[in-house]
Amino acid sequence: MTALNNDELVSMQDILRMAIEREQEAYEFYIKAKEHARTPVEEQMFQELADEELVHKEELEKKLQDLDAQADIDRALSYDVY
Repeated sequence: MTALNNDELVSMQDILRMAIEREQEAYEFYIKAKEHARTPVEEQMFQELADEELVHKEELEKKLQDLDAQADIDRALSYDVY
């Protein structure tokens, strides 16, 4: 997992990218845990937790897309054409 370094977090996009990475790592963690499940109940629980991490990741990716789109709009609006 990437360590939190304030020098690297220069924008909201950076923060979201780090959060997306952590959601992916959590997903992989639960999938690996599922491989070591001793009962069907444990296996199901780890799969559900992994699925939740993917939902979180998708939500963060959508927020990142929205921020990127807004940044493009802001750049376009601030561009002076003379």
